[in-house]
Amino acid sequence: MPSQSPSRNFNGEHEIALTQVNFWSMAASFYRRRRFATVRTIVVPTNLIGMKMPETSHDISTLNSLIATTIDSVDGYTEAAKDSETGRFGSLFTSRASERREVASRLQQEVVRLGGNAQDDGTVLAGAHRMFLNLKASMTGHDDKAIVNEVEAGEDHIKAKFEDALEDRELSPGVRQLIETCYASVKAGHDEMRDIKHSMKR
Repeated sequence: MPSQSPSRNFNGEHEIALTQVNFWSMAASFYRRRRFATVRTIVVPTNLIGMKMPETSHDISTLNSLIATTIDSVDGYTEAAKDSETGRFGSLFTSRASERREVASRLQQEVVRLGGNAQDDGTVLAGAHRMFLNLKASMTGHDDKAIVNEVEAGEDHIKAKFEDALEDRELSPGVRQLIETCYASVKAGHDEMRDIKHSMKR
């Protein structure tokens, strides 16, 4: 048989080499697509969907406790404004109730931001305190001094609650800063009622 010319041998080998290169190039490209597709696939267990991150639970619990106490304060000031005999402190109590309502709103917004359900009602003990306030006022003929004494006692309670929260080392920095800001308003209200109470003893 006639032998193949060198050019045909060379061309044939060249064609075979190109065919092999194309095959391995296609295989590598397919592998890369499969590999990267696998990396991008993230499977989230269904039991984790909708769950709050555990590190926020303590912040949420602390904030909701302060919200309930602050709502108690709002209700207490609202009742005190109604019971004030001459209106001497009526506008002050109403203004203070508005300030405490704003504090409660800021705390509630933070709870929602953290993914929790914000407290929207006061505590059970607050009901007893308001009943006592009303009873005391009716027994003394809506005496301003008696009302101020009861309001000041409530101020001692809310101030202590915020101070306890600020001593909590497990709170996140952001929540602690918010509580410190709200505490400034709470303390200002407490100090004012304390001074009024002391002035009425003279």
